[in-house]
Amino acid sequence: MADVRVLDATRIADDGERLIDEADEFLILVSPFARLWNEIEDAIIAAQEHGVETTMVVCKDRHISRELLKENVPVLVAPDVHAKLYVNEREAILTSYNLTSHAENSLECGVLVPRAAAPEAYEEALRQARRAVELGTPGEAPARGRR
Repeated sequence: MADVRVLDATRIADDGERLIDEADEFLILVSPFARLWNEIEDAIIAAQEHGVETTMVVCKDRHISRELLKENVPVLVAPDVHAKLYVNEREAILTSYNLTSHAENSLECGVLVPRAAAPEAYEEALRQARRAVELGTPGEAPARGRR
């Protein structure tokens, strides 16, 4: 059984991509500011294509990936959301890390919470992620020239 771990920026990116890749049932990604890099965008689309119920929440339309919308990945806009939460059915990452390609170069910190190791903390993270989804409304594709 994996333990709760503190993650640096590189581990957040790596474990976040793994969390997306290993999702079987659902995936909730809450990242107010998002400028997805290709590997993450491809992983999110692949999860959706494999039947994983996938939802992303951002704070403004300009942070919506047109590629995700084109592939029917629900992207919601919740202006008051500041949390960064990445959750599947087995684990959650709570972090300062937005899904932006330059976040890996910043001082970032996160906590990986496996459901099996810390069920109460995992359930609270999931509850918060679902709350972000409830606060969101369907977003629109950004203007041309923006992903």
